Amino acid sequence: MGAAIDYGRAYLVASRLQGAADAGALAAVRARQVSGNTAREVQAVAAEHVRARLLDGYSSPADLAATTMTITGKDDPASATVTLRTPVKTALLPVIGIEVLNVSVSSVAELP
Repeated sequence: MGAAIDYGRAYLVASRLQGAADAGALAAVRARQVSGNTAREVQAVAAEHVRARLLDGYSSPADLAATTMTITGKDDPASATVTLRTPVKTALLPVIGIEVLNVSVSSVAELP
């Protein structure tokens, strides 16, 4: 029962991270398409959208600090990959030695 609770919490975090990664990847590709921003500017746009989604009432700033973000992109065709990773502290699994569940998600967006 304890494992179900902790894995359920990790699943909710992964779901939230996936939405943020999707938003970041789409925003990055759109920023490249609309204005021809540089790779650095596109990464900043993507990071801004990811942070906005994570701070939208579902994650505290402390949780965001533990999240690592990787944004990569190619110029032709314009594409972006956003990968987010964060540790989720367990509440009941430490009894069997599992202190943290590592959650990782990735999203890819590409112009046709």
